[in-house]
Amino acid sequence: MTVEAYTQIWINDHLDLINYAGQIGDQEWQAELVAALQEMNVPSYPSEEVVKEQLWRQYDEVLRQMLAIYEQLRNSAFKEDLNIEKQLWSLKLRRVNLAKQIKQA
Repeated sequence: MTVEAYTQIWINDHLDLINYAGQIGDQEWQAELVAALQEMNVPSYPSEEVVKEQLWRQYDEVLRQMLAIYEQLRNSAFKEDLNIEKQLWSLKLRRVNLAKQIKQA
């Protein structure tokens, strides 16, 4: 997700909160939110490069874990260990999700 997208989400969230504060009659909170919006105190988010680098590191870690499990299977007499199969399946799903996030970043 880009910095611009995060900024737009922050602005939309604040507009929603301003409306909600008005509906519940909390004028002090509403004024604080309006002031924050006017000052554009948008929290800083990591750059796209940083996000992509973090995703690649997570992806590499998942691959290392999968390789370790495959090595255990190769050296194990318990080839059909259900726990190991669950771990592998979980790691495969995580790898797919990370690949999608990397592609989108």
